[in-house]
Amino acid sequence: MRLLIVTQKVDQRDPILGFFHRWLLEFAKQCESVIVICLEQGQHELPAIVRVHSLGKEDHVSRFTYLYRFYLHIWHERKNYDAVFVHMNPIYVVLAGFVWKLLHKRVSLWYTHKSVDWKLKIAEKFVGTIFSASQESFRLPTPKVLVTGHGIDTDYYVADRSKRHSSGVIQLLTTGRVAPVKHIDLIIRSVHKLIDAGTHIELTIVGDGVTPQDAAYVIEVKKLVQELGIQSSVHFIGSVSPSEILPYLQRADFFINMSTTGSLDKALLEAMACEVVTVSSNEAFKDLLSPYGLFIQHATVEESVAVLERALASDARAIGTSLRAHILATHSLSHLIPLLISRI
Repeated sequence: MRLLIVTQKVDQRDPILGFFHRWLLEFAKQCESVIVICLEQGQHELPAIVRVHSLGKEDHVSRFTYLYRFYLHIWHERKNYDAVFVHMNPIYVVLAGFVWKLLHKRVSLWYTHKSVDWKLKIAEKFVGTIFSASQESFRLPTPKVLVTGHGIDTDYYVADRSKRHSSGVIQLLTTGRVAPVKHIDLIIRSVHKLIDAGTHIELTIVGDGVTPQDAAYVIEVKKLVQELGIQSSVHFIGSVSPSEILPYLQRADFFINMSTTGSLDKALLEAMACEVVTVSSNEAFKDLLSPYGLFIQHATVEESVAVLERALASDARAIGTSLRAHILATHSLSHLIPLLISRI
């Protein structure tokens, strides 16, 4: 298959979108050729059969230039691709769906978000298949949806128990966007409660805000740490690239996520792939975590403390092994990409 992929960013260092570089490497193994159109291009190391066209966000060009280059590339490359895979941005299907239909190109969309807007509704009319990581990750009723699981590079995300602390201080980790919807303040208050109860625990927060609202929230939660007097037990790392996140996961004893978005958060899956016992209030993980007593039914300090205490008393090694087995079976990148290609 000769595949055209349209995505937001190609940059292996990007803390949010850097994971897609691994997807491109896997697509390259399965396809005759891959053409990528991205809004922004950064650092990448891709084989010769992958060609990347940037619309120019890294050069701060105008929106008109984005649009002109987009149509230019899909037209000039029309004889070099058989099918189109749009990653997470339905607007590209809205803009080019009619053109691709005239060119008789098969079009599919990957979308994992609870938001349903006019762009998604229009895009649904033009695509043959919509891939989503879970039922909860796609809220527009349509028979075109295929639930595939996420694509976690399980050869990269592996446990290394030799890196875990031997000091007796429990290492609790959370990663990803620092935003009100992630309830980082509740995690901090929960850690404070555990410390007050005599638990030797440290919290590491890897990630940063994305929007101005997030930036204000980051300031707020850092101030909260100071007010609670637990500065020595809470560590803010900021954003790191995907290649830098692995050591934090391998050093962690437990992972916590207090999101209530309902989306199948990739950060939790990466932690599970590293055999880290994971606690969450995310509804998408209820069925997986509830049998271990690790699901937080209500995003409150009291309940999160109770679930964390249960996690601390559990057989962490056995649970970690079981969680990784689940990721291998349902969310591995080596399983996902062939599945996508078979339906694109």
